Amino acid sequence: GIDVKAGQLLATLRNTDLEVALTDILGRKASSEEQLVSTQRALLEDNKISADERTRMSGRVAQLRREIESLEEQRKLFLTKKKYLEVRSPIDGVIVTWQVRDRLLLRPVEKGQVLLAVADKTGPWELEVHMPDDRLGHVNRAAALAHQDGRELNVDYVLATDPGTRHSGSVKEIHEQAEVRGEAGNTVMVRITIDPSNHEREELGAGATVTARIACGKRSLGFVWFHDVLAFIQSQILFRLW
Repeated sequence: GIDVKAGQLLATLRNTDLEVALTDILGRKASSEEQLVSTQRALLEDNKISADERTRMSGRVAQLRREIESLEEQRKLFLTKKKYLEVRSPIDGVIVTWQVRDRLLLRPVEKGQVLLAVADKTGPWELEVHMPDDRLGHVNRAAALAHQDGRELNVDYVLATDPGTRHSGSVKEIHEQAEVRGEAGNTVMVRITIDPSNHEREELGAGATVTARIACGKRSLGFVWFHDVLAFIQSQILFRLW
């Protein structure tokens, strides 16, 4: 729940291979610079050097300068790569990822892994609810009726941290493609617009658990209680007999 500014440093990653390579380049560059200074001093102070030796040493000076220039370019390249290890906030907002230190400190991360979530509390907020795909037909029919009537499809939800308080929102989008999510099986993402001013900052965060109920209209009590059983009979028994 910490407020951050755009561009603010949030975390710094470590890349051991990069650090080893950068240390090696710095060592080689320092060694070449020492050799360059030594060779140039010998050329200036030793008057007994033969013409051939002076030519050889002059060539060595030019070679060392090229090596130093090359190593300096490599150093800049690795420093640029090291800069990419800094995780900065893309926007002004608030960190909504829970227990950041415990999740990230000294833990390995993979390329493309989401480390932190920063939310703009001045803009619209949404819940992403994973709905079992066998409920999709009921929700789609209710959404179509709501659109036809020019109204929003209402949603009630409660937070796991405050199950005694009911909140309301509205369906913004229903994804068309189902995804397999562990024990939940096939689920469809439903995005729900909510009003963050109805919540304390600590309540809302990436991965916060909510239980939502989409208002799909009124049905008989028997259907509400036994529609899962009816759906199982239709899909697993009657379908096979047919």
